[in-house]
Amino acid sequence: MNRSSRLNRTLGAALALLGLAVAAQAVPVNQTITTYYSDKTLTTEVGTFTLACNGQQKRTGTTSKFSIKQSIPCNPGTTPPPGGCTCYLDGRLATCPPHACD
Repeated sequence: MNRSSRLNRTLGAALALLGLAVAAQAVPVNQTITTYYSDKTLTTEVGTFTLACNGQQKRTGTTSKFSIKQSIPCNPGTTPPPGGCTCYLDGRLATCPPHACD
């Protein structure tokens, strides 16, 4: 094997490894904001989790089995998800109370 083909092979392997290391991160279609509450009345907030359109995440406080998850489209003109929010009571999908999506 000549020197040129060894160099090409080594360079090709290095570029392949670099490509694996720089894998693209998918960004979400919707920004989501999950607000956690102390109980099923959904009145006392204990924490939040936000997944932004650029993929950044932010957590505050604590999580619980009682939460409201709001979805906001990342692209202008995109139809928001039906109802705009989803509620979980005792960790199970539930009907949101009237004030939940305000």
